[in-house]
Amino acid sequence: MLKIFIFFTSLFFIMFAPLAQSQTCDKLDLSNFSVCSSTTVPSVIDNLSGVCYNYQTKTLFAVVNNPELIVELDLNGNALRTITLNGFWDTESIAYMGNSLFAVGEERNGRIVFITIPVGTVNITINYPGAASYIQMSGTFGTNKGLEGLAYNYLNDTMYTVREKDTMDIYAIGNPLSLINTTQTSYEVFDLEVKAGTYPAVSGAIFEDAAGLSFTPYGTLLILTEDGKAIVEVDANDGTLLSSLLLPAMTQPEGLIAISSTEIIVVGEANEFVFYSSNCATPLVDTDNDGIPDATDNCPLISNAEQKDVNMNGIGDLCDGTYTCTNVTTNTWVGPMEAFWYDDACYWSKGEFPNPCDDVIIDAPGTNVIVRAGSTAYGKTLDVALSSGFVVEDNATLCIEP
Repeated sequence: MLKIFIFFTSLFFIMFAPLAQSQTCDKLDLSNFSVCSSTTVPSVIDNLSGVCYNYQTKTLFAVVNNPELIVELDLNGNALRTITLNGFWDTESIAYMGNSLFAVGEERNGRIVFITIPVGTVNITINYPGAASYIQMSGTFGTNKGLEGLAYNYLNDTMYTVREKDTMDIYAIGNPLSLINTTQTSYEVFDLEVKAGTYPAVSGAIFEDAAGLSFTPYGTLLILTEDGKAIVEVDANDGTLLSSLLLPAMTQPEGLIAISSTEIIVVGEANEFVFYSSNCATPLVDTDNDGIPDATDNCPLISNAEQKDVNMNGIGDLCDGTYTCTNVTTNTWVGPMEAFWYDDACYWSKGEFPNPCDDVIIDAPGTNVIVRAGSTAYGKTLDVALSSGFVVEDNATLCIEP
C-alpha cells in the first residue's frame, strides 16, 4: 500500500474526476440529533434562505433572497460581514466549492451562478457576472417554485440542485465548472416525488416540498422540507430513507448544512439560526471569538480562524510556532508534475476537506487529486487507489516530510 504524507494549507482545492463515484460507508443517523441552541441573525431582517460552510475559514455563508445578499457568520450565528449581490435575482441557495469559490442558486431564473468571495472582514459588493459565470438549467422557471437548494460533493465533483415543489425533483450536475455558460438538460437522480411519500414530516403535514440540500461527511444526502418541517437523510444515489429528524419548533426552515458528522446548522425565515448536534454537551463556546468553537479550536485562547497547523500535532501554529518543509531536495515538487500509482482500493474517510489529523483515502479508480496552481501541500497520509493519480499544477508545491 503506497502512502504519501500530505496536508493542504488554506490555499488548496481538491477536485475529483467527473466519472468518479463516491462510496457511502456510514450515515449521520439523525435520530441522535437534537436542538442545542436557537437564535436569530439580527443583521438579517427577513428572507434568510440558505447556508453553506467554508471549511477553510471555518465560517458560514448565509444567503438572503430579498434583498439579495450573503452574510458571513461565525458558528454561533454572529454576523461578520455582508456581501451585497448587485443584479442577482431571488437568491435562495448557496454551496461552497473550495478556494473561495461559491455557487449561488437563483430560484426564479433557474440558474446556478459561480462567484468568488475573497477572504476578508469588510463588507463588499459583487456585481452580477453574466452568462460567462452561470449554468442555466433547462425548463420553465419564473415562479416561486424553482431551484431551492444546492449541495456540492467534493468526492466526485458533482453538484445537486432541487426544484422546490409541484414537481419536486433532484438534479445532478457532474463537473459543474466545465458547464459554465451552457444550458443543461435536467438529469434527475431519483424520483423525489415518489420517494417523498415514504419520508416523515411533522404531525398534520406531509413531505411535499424541498427547501434545502446538504451532503454529509459520509456521502449521504440531507433533504430539508419547509412545509413538513423535517430533515431526511437518504442514499444520494436512489433516495432510500436512512434516518430523519423532525423540526417542529422552527417557523419556516429554508436551508441547512452538515458542518461535521455531529453538527448541523439549519436557517429559516425570517432570520432563524438553529444548531443541531448529536452531542449537545459540547456547546459552541468560542473563548477567543475567532468563529471556531473551543471544542474544535486547535488554539482556543488565541484567535486563529484559519486553524493553521502545518506540523499536524493538533496545536495551531499561533500556539505552537511554525513549520517549514525541511528536506527540500528530495521531498518537494514544484509543478507541473503528474504521477499515477497502482494500489489496492480503499475508501475516502471523510466527505469534506481533510483536517490535519485525517487520513485522506481515495477509493475510486481513475480519480485524480489536484493541487491547484499557487497552492501548497504539506505532510499527511494519502492512500491511492487503483489507477488513481496525483497532479501538482504549475507553480503549486507538494512537500513530503519523512
